[in-house]
Amino acid sequence: MKQVVVIGSSNIDLVYQVTRLPQLGETIFGNDLQRLPGGKGLNQAVAAARVCENVIFLGSFGCGSNSAFLKDFISKENIDISQLKETNTETGTAIITIVENDNTIVVIPGANNDIDIDYIKKYEYLLNDSIVVIQNEIKQETNEYIIDYCYKNEITLIYNPAPARKIDLKLLEKVSYFTPNETEASEIFESSNYNEIVKKYPRKVIITVGKEGILYYDNEVVNIAPQPTKAIDTTGAGDTLNGILAASLAENYTLHKALQRAVSGATLSIKKIGAQAGMPKKEEISDEKKWNLK
Repeated sequence: MKQVVVIGSSNIDLVYQVTRLPQLGETIFGNDLQRLPGGKGLNQAVAAARVCENVIFLGSFGCGSNSAFLKDFISKENIDISQLKETNTETGTAIITIVENDNTIVVIPGANNDIDIDYIKKYEYLLNDSIVVIQNEIKQETNEYIIDYCYKNEITLIYNPAPARKIDLKLLEKVSYFTPNETEASEIFESSNYNEIVKKYPRKVIITVGKEGILYYDNEVVNIAPQPTKAIDTTGAGDTLNGILAASLAENYTLHKALQRAVSGATLSIKKIGAQAGMPKKEEISDEKKWNLK
């Protein structure tokens, strides 16, 4: 069994619930406000740690009460943060507005921008014989250094390109798995023909398609979809999927089984408010008969 190393962002999530989004210049009343741990990197580390052992998180916390809040939270999870970078920059923040069981998100990177190449070089030895996960909430130059290192050392790398930004598609030759959602895939590949996209990158590009699950290509287009589920909060569903995918690969599941497990876990995650609140524990997804897949 391999370890999982997640390299990426950590944020404080400020979650607002409203009945509708305000128009420009308009003030409306909200229904609720919560402060929760988040950030795509930390979310994915939590999702992985709840279903497997040996999860390391490499990231950067800022100063002040938000950093203390995140540390207190992580102390309750099975995540190694002994190599965490701490800076005098403000901790990253995400402003999440929930409306009609969907959400909009504004991310302020803060200390996440301090995850640089020198920091990665210091701990790159940890990546060996691991399943590595990265996202787009840290600098692209740092991501590209990680991608090159993993490629040269034949390390399995999951690249979740969220939020979307333009990248050189030649990078895909170096990553093991590339996991955009529909919006990200459309922007990155300049196409909404998801079947054709996955055909071009067999067993590599895995597109999440909301309530329809995921698409990937393995001799044919494969769709792994969950049974219809009432969504309370979809924030973090993609992070749950990526974290469980990494954990499952670390535990030697086949790609197909790992993705089935990940889709099942992501479906469970949307039943509670908060990116991490609904992330399942291992016992909740250990029985294939209860995976709630179509």
